[in-house]
Amino acid sequence: MKRPRLLERLLSTLPEGRVQDVLVGMYWTAVVVEVEGSLQCGLAATMLDEAHHYSRQAAVPDAGFLHQRRARQLAGLVLSQSVVEVSVGMAALNALLPRLPESWVDIHAEDVIARYGAD
Repeated sequence: MKRPRLLERLLSTLPEGRVQDVLVGMYWTAVVVEVEGSLQCGLAATMLDEAHHYSRQAAVPDAGFLHQRRARQLAGLVLSQSVVEVSVGMAALNALLPRLPESWVDIHAEDVIARYGAD
């Protein structure tokens, strides 16, 4: 599988952080990191591999110890061959993205969908 260059470039720009918690649920994966004294949480959809149910291998080999990794290392899982690890990596990546409050807007998703989905 060819690695996405965009993700590799994005990973190289992320700040380092300390992983506080990793939670993998049936639908959502959350990673909480501390970056420069601020707690940040990233979310990603949990992707599941149906074939895993028939395997004796763990979906995430270091499950229970992921919080001991460095945040950028955890974000690097976005390039994994394991879809569950990709979910963890994407949540970590989202947690490490810079916050730009000046660009935030308060709008309901329904309004955005109606505006851009018209016609």
